[in-house]
Amino acid sequence: MKIAYREFLYTLQKRFSEDAPLIQIIMGPRQVGKTTGVLQFLDTHQTPHHYASADNLLTTDSNWILEQWQLAQQQGSPSLLVIDEIQKVENWSETIKQLWDAQSQKEKKTHVLLLGSSSLALSQGASESLAGRFELIPVYHWNYHESNTLHPMSVDTYLKHGGYPKSYDYLNDIDRWTQYVKTSIIDSVINPKNAVEI
Repeated sequence: MKIAYREFLYTLQKRFSEDAPLIQIIMGPRQVGKTTGVLQFLDTHQTPHHYASADNLLTTDSNWILEQWQLAQQQGSPSLLVIDEIQKVENWSETIKQLWDAQSQKEKKTHVLLLGSSSLALSQGASESLAGRFELIPVYHWNYHESNTLHPMSVDTYLKHGGYPKSYDYLNDIDRWTQYVKTSIIDSVINPKNAVEI
């Protein structure tokens, strides 16, 4: 699949070019390109970084975050810690707050980028523990310009079938497109316990 550069990445570049960026939190539904976009960003970002995903962890306690923080610091100073699906880690916001505040007097700090697909869990955690320490970057479904760059289509096609980039692979087979959207996107949100893991 051809890779398109999502518009939210320009915001990310601008914020991490500042001397003292706040914690950046990227929030949006699954399958809209958050992770793919961030990996593109990391390919061009000059700061040493450490990327980790909490998506398939067997144990999700706060010690795991501490381990990732230490791995990021080993990359250099300043460094960038990126944690995907952060909301799956217990007490994530309190742990990030403690680590963030502990480095407040240091000249060179670990920068932090968090991603998540659970809006409620992310919003609650950030607002309760990270007040004044973060900025939110919402990532929505692909707009027409982004979609057309990835997979040329008419406005009519976009209005009927647009928004999820992986589904564009199946636009010539509407039955398969329908099954993909229902199984991989809709069911996983409405009833995640019964959703098929892909």
